[in-house]
Amino acid sequence: ILYKHSDFESHHKYECGYKSTHHQFRSKRGTLTRQKPIRDPWNANDKSRYLELVLVVDNTMYNMLNRDTRQVIVRCKDIANIVHALYEKLNIMIALVGVVVWTQRDEIEIDIDSGKTLNRFLTYRRDKLLKDHPNDNAQLLTGKSFNNDTIGKSYKGVVCTSVGSGGINVDKNGVVGLVAGTVAHEMGHSLGMDHDDTECVCPSGVCVMGRSQSSVNPSGWSSCSEQYLAISFDRGMDYCMRNK
Repeated sequence: ILYKHSDFESHHKYECGYKSTHHQFRSKRGTLTRQKPIRDPWNANDKSRYLELVLVVDNTMYNMLNRDTRQVIVRCKDIANIVHALYEKLNIMIALVGVVVWTQRDEIEIDIDSGKTLNRFLTYRRDKLLKDHPNDNAQLLTGKSFNNDTIGKSYKGVVCTSVGSGGINVDKNGVVGLVAGTVAHEMGHSLGMDHDDTECVCPSGVCVMGRSQSSVNPSGWSSCSEQYLAISFDRGMDYCMRNK
C-alpha cells in the first residue's frame, strides 16, 4: 500500500553488515509523501543535491505499530526528517516521496541472513518499486532481527543505480533517532562512504558512519565521510540528485 500525504535505550553495540574497504581506499589516496520543506528548504543553494527517498515498512513492523497506518506514516515522517537534518549538513536535501506499507504480507522473504534479505529487497526495488514509485534510494524498515547483531546493510557507491540503491534497517527498539541514524548510515554507504576509523575526525563526538551503534544518536559527519562524498560527486555518482 502506498500512502499519500492526504492519507495520512540499550547499551549493546549493534553492527552495520557492510564489510569495510577503507584500507584499500586509503592506500590509493595517502503512501506518497511530498514535503516541500524537505524538497525546497530555505538554505538550499545551487550546489545542493536532492535525494528522493522511499521507505518500505514490512508486515512485522506494521503489526508492532498496532496495525495503525497513520502511526506508521508519522514514524516514517519522523525518521525522514531526522535523516534530512543530518544530510542537510552535507548540503543534501532528503525528500520522502513515498511510504509503502506491507499490510497483508511481506512482499519478499525476510531472512535472518541480512545479505539474502538485502539482495531480495534490491530485486524488489528494481522490478516493482521503481516502476510504481520512482525514487533515488529506498530503505526497508523491518521489525525482524538479523544474525550477528546486524541492524543495517547496504552496498557502497551505488546511489542513483536501479540495481543497488537501497538498504535494509532493523526498527524494533522504539527510539526513532537511532533508527534514523541507521537509515542515514546505510544511505551513506550508497553514497560511497565507508565506516569511520581511528584516523577520522568526528567533531560531533558520535558520527553517522561509525561502525557500531549504541544508545547515542549520531549527530554529524566525520572528515572521512566528507572526503568519500567528495570523491563520489567527482565521479558523477550523484547524477540523479541534481534535480529539485
